[in-house]
Amino acid sequence: TVITGLLIGVLFFQLDLNMAGVRNRTSVAFMLTLTQSLFGLMGVVNVFIGERPVFLREARDRTYTTLAFYISKVVVDMTMQCFFGAAIVLICYFIVGLNVDHAYNPFYTILTMMLVANVGSSVGFIISAKFSSINTALAFAPATIMPQVLLSGFMIDIESMIPPFNFL
Repeated sequence: TVITGLLIGVLFFQLDLNMAGVRNRTSVAFMLTLTQSLFGLMGVVNVFIGERPVFLREARDRTYTTLAFYISKVVVDMTMQCFFGAAIVLICYFIVGLNVDHAYNPFYTILTMMLVANVGSSVGFIISAKFSSINTALAFAPATIMPQVLLSGFMIDIESMIPPFNFL
């Protein structure tokens, strides 16, 4: 997160207040959102797969319930994802020169990145629970994000897409 934040900060250092700066700020928002969702997703995709034998043994012995195991994993990961989302914004927000007209703007960005990181983490938990092989899960994980990236309207204007895809 620190290296990514510094890399984004260096690449987009103190953007100008013109049309090129607006386009570059959009790119910064896209990069931050994409990296946080991918970091959240890939960081937890092997959680349940690696701990499945231990969990099945302890569930069979009635050490704890499935709900308790899941909630403990999600609460710990949610805390970590919030930290990483806040860290990347604090590192690159002021380096890039994003909107500081109001004191609450960086906090909205931090909140957004926390939510994006937790959504990516949630998708990673779903993939981790679905697949029993880590190789299959790691191969499937980017396939869940790429359609969202391609159909987001950033790579191609929504109006330019063919009719089945322009409403997604």
